[in-house]
Amino acid sequence: MYKAIRGFDKGEPVYEPITDFVIRIKSLLLTAEGYERDVVFIKGGHESPRIVMTSRSMASRVAFMTFCNNAGYFNYTGSDADLAHLWADIQSETPEKVIAQPDHVGFIAVEDAWLFRNALIKNGQVHQPDGEGVFWIAPGRGLRPAALSGNIDKGKKAMSSGSEIPYMIINPDQAEMENLAADLLDAMRENLGGYKAYLAVGWTLALVFQRELVARYDSFPILYLYGKRGCGKNTLANWLTQFWGLYDVGKNIAESTPTGISRRLSYFSALPVWFDEYRNEKRVAIKDGVLRDAYNFVGATKGIAANFGTRDVAVRGSLILTGEHMPEDNGLFSRCLVIQLSTLERRDSLYQRVNELIQGASAIVTDLLLRKNHETAAAFIDNVETVRRKLKDDGLTDRDAYGYAVAAAGLFLLREDVDFLHWIRKDGDRVQEIKESETIVSGFLEDMCVMKAMGQLPQDFYDRHWVDGHLYLYFSGIYSIWAKEHRQRTGDKAWGRNTILDQFKEEAFFVACNFPHRFNGAVRKSLKLDMAKLPDSVREAFEQ
Repeated sequence: MYKAIRGFDKGEPVYEPITDFVIRIKSLLLTAEGYERDVVFIKGGHESPRIVMTSRSMASRVAFMTFCNNAGYFNYTGSDADLAHLWADIQSETPEKVIAQPDHVGFIAVEDAWLFRNALIKNGQVHQPDGEGVFWIAPGRGLRPAALSGNIDKGKKAMSSGSEIPYMIINPDQAEMENLAADLLDAMRENLGGYKAYLAVGWTLALVFQRELVARYDSFPILYLYGKRGCGKNTLANWLTQFWGLYDVGKNIAESTPTGISRRLSYFSALPVWFDEYRNEKRVAIKDGVLRDAYNFVGATKGIAANFGTRDVAVRGSLILTGEHMPEDNGLFSRCLVIQLSTLERRDSLYQRVNELIQGASAIVTDLLLRKNHETAAAFIDNVETVRRKLKDDGLTDRDAYGYAVAAAGLFLLREDVDFLHWIRKDGDRVQEIKESETIVSGFLEDMCVMKAMGQLPQDFYDRHWVDGHLYLYFSGIYSIWAKEHRQRTGDKAWGRNTILDQFKEEAFFVACNFPHRFNGAVRKSLKLDMAKLPDSVREAFEQ
């Protein structure tokens, strides 16, 4: 126990007990919020489990008493002055041992290392943790992963419990790794019914070089898996996350807040971040901005009390989205590498085989991380750029070409397949057509053409200008008619006027909004569109 001097008797100090315990600082923890202390209480010869103490718990008598009571049956009866002397004595006896605890796992930029639950990969070597989960990378200096949630199961239990600190398998046998990779690719391709399996695996393997891609292209594609219920999209997403030692980590996006989404994107560094049940409904659509920004690793800015400052929330992970329908938000959809899954193409006889092989998939990634160096990174970027340029020359948009190129280069880390490149070219055309037809704007234009054919659009609400080659739309008037008809037909509230206008600005045929134009003598603010670039169906409807 600790004692404080309460006076003197005949020249001798009189001591009074102020605790019924002794406290020991095991190590200093360097976190994103500053230093914390790993402490244990010793009472009656028994040592408590380790407890993390923040500086707030050390600052005052009341805060320290509260901490002691929360830790167990430990009592402090001293004053604030006694506490100050107590900490001076305790910390003077504390060994110089600092443990950094980053607020994320995966790639740790300040250490140029990959941090997982059971392994730290740095400079082509694997470091193992001690009994407390600390990786000692230098004398007196360690690194320990912090949990995102309260689930901190260890070992094999973590592999099946949904624990969110990745647990990687390590297998130094290169021949076994090559055989596992070949068998897994073949089984997944047969199970999913084609090269879309290669596309998905290539995307997840490309995360090994995510930071290099961001440095070069300032982005990483969002993977979007869609299809009817039971098509296997969630199963595939779960397989892809298992390559990175993550198990059952998909979250329902409708039930997730924008802050929660940002926190997961910050915590999983250069790792897949999976959100399920994407739908074109308002409670999901309000998060589209957060999802779009993840493509370019743009995080939210939050205010802090100190000096009226701000703090940026880092975006480090890359998104996997799954849903039954494609996003109607054109900005989000254009940032996605899209894979459509179908029960008709799937071969369930190989499902169990994939499930068995996928258990070792993280060993494949571990092997890639161990062999990663400046030469392999440069070769990967060269592959991305070569495929991207070829696909752009063949007519794909810049974002689509980049997304397919990233996945192709990722697959090349395990297998080079010329036929896969030919398939990518055809699939790119198919997806590009879908993207052009499945947006908010395309739906609005399609409905507008139907209303025109049915005589529901007044003739002074639109003008096909033959001289300058533009279509002028009195957008406010057309929107009012469309929104009313949409509510009557679907029962749902229509998309907002400004939301649709913002989506129009993303289209190639957009020229201007709020453009003054004369409709049958009346000047109104119009939406000006390039007739030559409009979809054929719209152009034909207004050329009649």
